[in-house]
Amino acid sequence: MRVRQVRPGDLEDLYRVCLLTADSGEDATRLYSDPKLVGHLYVAPYAIFEPSLAFVAEYTEGVGAYVVAALDTAAFEQRLKRDWWPGLRARYADPSAEAADGMSEAEQEVLHRIHHPSYLRPELVQDYPSHLHVDLVPGCRDVVWAGGLSRR
Repeated sequence: MRVRQVRPGDLEDLYRVCLLTADSGEDATRLYSDPKLVGHLYVAPYAIFEPSLAFVAEYTEGVGAYVVAALDTAAFEQRLKRDWWPGLRARYADPSAEAADGMSEAEQEVLHRIHHPSYLRPELVQDYPSHLHVDLVPGCRDVVWAGGLSRR
């Protein structure tokens, strides 16, 4: 396994890994009508806005894991407010009660968070100014647990 910085061509792999781990580490494909929806929340903005803090792990099956981070959570949240959420809100409607009936709870939650993001409390960000997300698909986890991780 090899860890490297994210490249622009990795975005589709990031979305895939996010979807394959979005159900408490398991495949969430059945939960989302749009396979990119959950990735819009948890991985894509980090790779786009904080590429120096975004890494992938490649193994025999391709990209199987990522670590993405925001150094300054408060500034990152402001960037999302200004540059990320408006485009997603134009693309995805805030579902009415009728529209939500046919959706999984997970999909409803992501759509709700796009339209009504929650921001970290200032006192929490003061003590913990950075945050990150780590996801590994099951096959990649097996390699990591077996000690096959290296950085080149």
